[in-house]
Amino acid sequence: MHTYTSEGAYDVRLTVANPYGDATVTIKDCVVVSATPAVELTAPPTGRISANDFAEFAVTADNLDNITELSFAITYEPAFITVEDVVPTPLVQEADFEVTIDNIQGLVTVVLSDDGGISAGSAAPVADITFRATDTIEGLRETAALTITDATARTGGVVNVR
Repeated sequence: MHTYTSEGAYDVRLTVANPYGDATVTIKDCVVVSATPAVELTAPPTGRISANDFAEFAVTADNLDNITELSFAITYEPAFITVEDVVPTPLVQEADFEVTIDNIQGLVTVVLSDDGGISAGSAAPVADITFRATDTIEGLRETAALTITDATARTGGVVNVR
């Protein structure tokens, strides 16, 4: 296995040898390596959740073009809100969908992977997150900020073999 570390088009050379001789074939520009795509994620919108109420928000991704892996983390203040559930949207229903929820630290991580590639023509929801406001929020004018961190994406186009 060879890992390409620089963008570009690479030739592939195959040599076959046996007791009767050898033959070499070169395929020009057989492997194309491109940069990791810039996928933009949008955190859930601002809004008010009353104490002990639930609200569902979507995490939306833009620039989805043959993405084979997408991961992100969202931080929040667990004294005010907790994450009850994270589920895939119809766009990524067939993808492997891994979620870790830590309501002690206020961190949820999501990893989507799909060898077939995830594509959408415009911004599209990739995960629905259900939040619950805690008792602490009652009577407070607190803001429970949500921050997307550690967002990365890989595309199936990183290595294309013709």
